[in-house]
Parts: sequence; C-alpha cells; structure tokens
Amino acid sequence: MTKFEVRVTHSYTNYYHIEASSEEEAKDLIRQKVIEEDSFIEARIDDTISHTPKVDYAVKIKANGEPDL
Repeated sequence: MTKFEVRVTHSYTNYYHIEASSEEEAKDLIRQKVIEEDSFIEARIDDTISHTPKVDYAVKIKANGEPDL
C-alpha cells in the first residue's frame, strides 16, 4: 500500500449582529474585534452555518514522511 496525505478543508460562516451607523462602520467594527484583535470572546456570534468538508488534494508520501512532489 502507498501512503497519501489528503487535505480536507472544513469551513463555517459566522454571522454577527452589531449596532453601527453605517454598513462600513459595521464591517470595520467586526474587522477590528474579530480579525485584528482576535477578540472572538467579546464578539457574540448570532448564527453559524457549517459547510460540507471539501477534499482539496491527495499527495503521495515518501518513506521518510515527506510529500512526494
């Protein structure tokens, strides 16, 4: 048997409800809290949708464990 490394991407989409004076301000506030400050704890997620995992690729693995590219 040949060994393969297979990458599977699991993704989800979070929806946040936030008060702001404009669409741009809402996006900026979420960017600042969730992305730049990594403050997921402070930002309340109002809904999450999971997406079906996707198989991205398979690569043969050498005997030493390295990908055979």
